[in-house]
Amino acid sequence: MQNGTDKLTPWKPSRNVSRQISLIAVKDDSESLRFIFSLGKLHPFLIVKFDSHLAYCKSNETYTEGKEHAEIQEAPFFTVEDSPWLQRLARDNSIDSDAFTHFVILAKAARIDVIAANPPTMRWHNED
Repeated sequence: MQNGTDKLTPWKPSRNVSRQISLIAVKDDSESLRFIFSLGKLHPFLIVKFDSHLAYCKSNETYTEGKEHAEIQEAPFFTVEDSPWLQRLARDNSIDSDAFTHFVILAKAARIDVIAANPPTMRWHNED
């Protein structure tokens, strides 16, 4: 899915969230695809929800913690330019790759890749 040649471009959603988030749960059901992150014991949970996704994967990527680039250490949200994974999925499923985006979330020791038609929505668990 992803490799060391992916060109990550920082993506800044409306939420200002540090890279210190930890993935605690993945929920993929008929409602949506949701990733639940923790900022620590005394903090609320961040829910990142994709309503329309084509594919996703989660990998343990402890090596990302040592990356040199400041933007990778500071921001957890990215898109992948010219994603080979997206191109392969589009070709194999006869879909238009321009209709989808390859999103990446880098958390503590985890990398989450999602191919989705729209950006995710984000909310803290205690928001209505």
